[in-house]
Parts: sequence; structure tokens; C-alpha cells
Amino acid sequence: MKLFQTFVLLFSAIVLFTGCKKTYKTGDEFTLKFNKAAFIELDGAKYEFKFAKLAEESRCPPDMQCVTEGQVVVKLQVNKVSTYSVGLGGNVTPFLEFADHTIQLLEVTYDRGKYGKEKHYSVKLKVD
Repeated sequence: MKLFQTFVLLFSAIVLFTGCKKTYKTGDEFTLKFNKAAFIELDGAKYEFKFAKLAEESRCPPDMQCVTEGQVVVKLQVNKVSTYSVGLGGNVTPFLEFADHTIQLLEVTYDRGKYGKEKHYSVKLKVD
């Protein structure tokens, strides 16, 4: 019985800490890791935004000298239905208009030594 209680307690803790998504509002800045989602509350409605894909990474790799700046493009998925492309550099748009608000891409970063490896990327967003 004690083993069962320990298992239930451990399982509950895992669900509690991994299953929750934070809710952000107008004016908030936040970071999403690849394949992770968060809720954005806009005018009383909640939308789930997920960093779904690293679509392009042509910025200069670390320790290289490049002639052009390059660009990075990511795909943000909203409510598991609609997908939007935003990016930095080049001719890509760093924001999307959604529900009369602007979701701005502030930066795209990656873990040290993991350039180009999608699962090691994060995006920083701002809700206006």
C-alpha cells in the first residue's frame, strides 16, 4: 500500500509540474522552447501559442565570418490549427497581427554548440 501511495504522489507531482502552461497578457515578454506552448490571454479569450518549427536558419554560424547577415524563420502554431511564420533578418516579418494585437518575435536563440539543431532553440516573444 505504501508503494502505491508513493507512486500516486510521484505521478501527481510530475503531472502538476509538466502539464501546466503559463498564461501571458498584453505587455508580457516570454520565452518558449522548441515544441513547447503557452497561453496568451487577449481581451478575455485564451489562445495557445506553440513554437512548432524552425523553418529556416541562415544566420552566420558561430565562429564564422559571413558576407551577409542571413535570417531565421520560425513557425508559431495557434490553437493547434493555424500556423504563422515570423522571423528576424532579411525580408521576413518579425511580428504577426492576431486578434487585434501584435505578437512580436524579439529573438531566436539556441543552446551553446547546438546551432541549426531545432530541438535546442528558443524564441522570445512579446504581446502588445
